[in-house]
Amino acid sequence: LADDPQAALVVTHRLLEADEEAILTNGVLYRPKVIALGIGCNRGTAAEEIEAVIRETLEELRFSIRSVKAVCTIDLKKDEEGLLAVCAKYGWPLECYTPGELNEMPMEEPSDTVFKFTGAYGVSEPAAKRYTGAERLALTKKKSGNVTISVGLLAFGK
Repeated sequence: LADDPQAALVVTHRLLEADEEAILTNGVLYRPKVIALGIGCNRGTAAEEIEAVIRETLEELRFSIRSVKAVCTIDLKKDEEGLLAVCAKYGWPLECYTPGELNEMPMEEPSDTVFKFTGAYGVSEPAAKRYTGAERLALTKKKSGNVTISVGLLAFGK
């Protein structure tokens, strides 16, 4: 980066480091909506727990919450109050897929236990893959308390 730019336009889904933020003195930071969150959770999980897992995970990845485009899950969760509350708070759409649609996606970590309860061999990982169209995710799967999260990035132009 130039030492003293006259102007700058920074376009990124990443969180900036302190030395990178210096360029914004004479610049603008644009956050493209390129992150899809695949979320699975136990029935009745509180919005606060779901939001905490999302924030903690994005921080670990050094991704900005402002670049989240959508939350993706199984259609059994379309009325999950905690999930709906988090989506409403941030203005994110909740994209829901049937077990059949999720099972069409390749999964690194299929689960017979998840299948037993939902009819799908996974929720967060295949939901994020289906929405993004990506073969690989930024985060395949992380389980934290009552929440499972996967993080995918949309390809340019999607």
